[in-house]
Amino acid sequence: MPIAGYALFPTLASGFLEQQLEALGYENPHISIGYPGWESTTIHQLSFQKILLGERMTLSLEDTRIHYHLPKLLEGTVHQIHIPNATLEIHPSTPADLPLSQRDQSEVTGPAPDQKVLTAGELTQSLPFIPFEQLLLDHLSISRTAATDPLQETTIGGSIETKNGLLWGDFTFQGTNLSPYQLVFSGRKIGDMDLVLRSLLQTETPVVSLTSTLTPTEDRLRLRGTLDADFGKLFLFLRQVFPLGTLETAFQEIAGNVTATWQGSLPKNASLASIMDEDGTTIGGSFQLNLDLPNISLFGKSLTGLSTVSRGDFTANRGAITWSLAEHTHLSAQVDMTDFPVPEHLGFLLQHEHARVTIDLPHPVKGVLSLADKDSHLTVDGTIHVRLDTTDPPLNVEVSLKHFSGWPPERITGEGNFSISGSIPRFPHPDVQVRNAKWNLAGKASLTNQAIHLLLAPSSFVEASGVKFQETTIPFARIEGKNVIRLSYQMDTKAWQVDPARLTIHAPQIDWKGQSFSNRLIRVDFDQIQGEPEVSVAQGKLYLLGFSTQVGDFTPPVTNWQFNFIAKPSTVTIDFLGQTPNNTVSTRGRVQHQFSTNQGGIRLRLSPLTISPSALTLREIISPWPFPFDITSGKVSATARFSWVRKPGNSGQEIAIKNLGMTIVLDHLAGHWEKVIVNDLSTTITIVGVEEWLMPQPSSLTIKTVSSGITATNINLRYQLRHNPTSPIPFAEIWDLSASLLGGTVSIKHLPWDDSQERHSFTVELQHLALGEILQLEQQKGLQGTGLLDGSLPVTWSRSGVEIHTGEVAARPPGGVVRFEASEETAQSFSETNSNLSLVLQALSNFHYDVLKVGLEYQQDGTLNLSMRLEGKNPDLKKGQPIHFNLTIEENIPALLKSLQVVQRIEEQIEQMLK
Repeated sequence: MPIAGYALFPTLASGFLEQQLEALGYENPHISIGYPGWESTTIHQLSFQKILLGERMTLSLEDTRIHYHLPKLLEGTVHQIHIPNATLEIHPSTPADLPLSQRDQSEVTGPAPDQKVLTAGELTQSLPFIPFEQLLLDHLSISRTAATDPLQETTIGGSIETKNGLLWGDFTFQGTNLSPYQLVFSGRKIGDMDLVLRSLLQTETPVVSLTSTLTPTEDRLRLRGTLDADFGKLFLFLRQVFPLGTLETAFQEIAGNVTATWQGSLPKNASLASIMDEDGTTIGGSFQLNLDLPNISLFGKSLTGLSTVSRGDFTANRGAITWSLAEHTHLSAQVDMTDFPVPEHLGFLLQHEHARVTIDLPHPVKGVLSLADKDSHLTVDGTIHVRLDTTDPPLNVEVSLKHFSGWPPERITGEGNFSISGSIPRFPHPDVQVRNAKWNLAGKASLTNQAIHLLLAPSSFVEASGVKFQETTIPFARIEGKNVIRLSYQMDTKAWQVDPARLTIHAPQIDWKGQSFSNRLIRVDFDQIQGEPEVSVAQGKLYLLGFSTQVGDFTPPVTNWQFNFIAKPSTVTIDFLGQTPNNTVSTRGRVQHQFSTNQGGIRLRLSPLTISPSALTLREIISPWPFPFDITSGKVSATARFSWVRKPGNSGQEIAIKNLGMTIVLDHLAGHWEKVIVNDLSTTITIVGVEEWLMPQPSSLTIKTVSSGITATNINLRYQLRHNPTSPIPFAEIWDLSASLLGGTVSIKHLPWDDSQERHSFTVELQHLALGEILQLEQQKGLQGTGLLDGSLPVTWSRSGVEIHTGEVAARPPGGVVRFEASEETAQSFSETNSNLSLVLQALSNFHYDVLKVGLEYQQDGTLNLSMRLEGKNPDLKKGQPIHFNLTIEENIPALLKSLQVVQRIEEQIEQMLK
């Protein structure tokens, strides 16, 4: 019987094991067992199939040798299993491989079968019973027919040993185009494991080394572990095992390593699937990372060449993950900023392909990630120094982050300092030229509720030289803040705002259309400046101090200007005030433009300007004074307004004047024109117009006195001015001009004046001029007269001079008296020369005339010819017989006036007016 059992053992044992494999779900099992010996037996053939994870796996072992000791064998343990050769083939499964009940079904409905939940405590249990002390695997060939990666064909060899509860394994594996690797592991429990992955070609350091232990206490587990990985070797392993595609080039030069240690406390009954959700779970540790990725490309192409050195600590529990980074932690990378959306006009400055970013920690940084279900929150405290550098053009951005918290992104808050500096040799905009520009902006920044707040320090500045745009040139300009400037930007609504701020602009010279303007300082005070994507508002004041320019050969006075502005999408309004430094000259007004209608206007007012030698003269306002006249006293004021509309033109938008209005008030002015003194001149000039202007109504002008050797008083006239398209001097009409002169009245009824015409003719009417005052002009001692004269003078003015032809003056009845008392020397000279002259002197010593008529001819050279007819008598001569005189007199009027000016000391009077 024992012999029969021994003889049937291979058949019975093989059949029994095949049944057991089928019961376990294995298909097509086939086992061929040899006759057992005292210490060993051989399984000549073992094969079976299994559907696993959608693939059909076929395992085949040949000539497996089992060594045993009978006492241990009776306990269920063999000494050694030696597998010299094994194959594992893996094929994709087909619908025919599925059970009949699952065929032609796209999905299986119904509840999922119960699955056992693995707890942390079960990791401390001993390893499952293994029925051998040693497993030797000489050669296992794995073939994956559907795979294309390097593990399509893989060979594995090694051993597993168990002794005194310790499981130890040492395997090598190699695949198609895969370098040989060694995997060594050991452990006593599921949660206690040491693992080392090593390349057999690079044996200095392992690829990965992992150690983990779990030590039970009364109700908890103590966890400890270490990890050491070489990134370069790990990448070489992964690139052979997995198809990395485009990542292969990015990681091929990776270098560095990571080491980590951890320890913790776990509840025994905690599920491994939710271990971090359990109360009492605490894990903490430390790490050190050195990583260099010269070819890495993250976030598209925006981040390349990553390198970092860091070390720190961490703790984790159900509520939060707390971590800290040690000082001198460093990270650097190259950023392609062309991938970032920036304002178009700043693209030349910010969109660089090769910007270098570095992150340094001058001091330790701590962080906490709260893991609350409904309120996850991240907080970082400490100084994180971020620096961005570019070379062409040079740009340096430094940010020191001191606090950061929040999650998700819309709830992030943070604060820190920033500094932005750089320069550009030129501005790339085609309409703006800049020879050189540089800037340095520094301050503080914070982020709260999606709002970015910036505090710009007063030391910040922007400066540029050689600025040219359109017809404007600015040789040098510098903009800087005089106090802290606060800016805010709301990321969700894209609304922005600048708190009240003050800027100063140093631009000593501005050239516009060939005209040069100088200033001492430009200052801008922003009261309000804010905006949204479609709406923006700016309000504030602009001060232009020490403004001056050169107009031709003279220099207007230095002035200070203040502009109060409000700029909205629909309207811009500017109120301005301009004054001389001593406030003697002041003008103010308002400019407004409506963008919706493209229409605008300006109103301005010259405050009453008091002129006097002690207060202000025109020579002080405009120096040097180039004109032949001067105003020495009186008041001048003016108001003006005009409106415009912007219309499309040949060169874009052009401005057309719609309406013009101006009023100038001259009040009691005094001054002189060359050697003509004018006192107390008053008038009001009102002008309106569009393309052509005019005075809508005649205006009155009064002058108290005009003196140039001969004095005219009480001058009155009415006048009206109109635009003259053929001359810069306006067309004028004068009515009812009258003046008191030589005891009588001089008047002109109507005088039209067109400077574009060569000649002007008008008539001067003379009424009751006093003969005595006329005779005084001759400055002849002893010459006197009485009587009134009337007449008219036809005057013709041309550019060559003034002419009078056929002028007539006659005495008003009943005539008058002429007396000439010659000196003895004169009388003696006349009697010796001509007896008739002596008779004339006698007649004129007391000549009573009843007829006096004068004919006047005045030449352009200033020569006045008088033909005089005088009829009357001398009651003291020849018993009063009638006497007729016909006299011809020639006088040079310019010489006469000069003589009279000397007598009246006109120059001294002018000098006195200027004192």
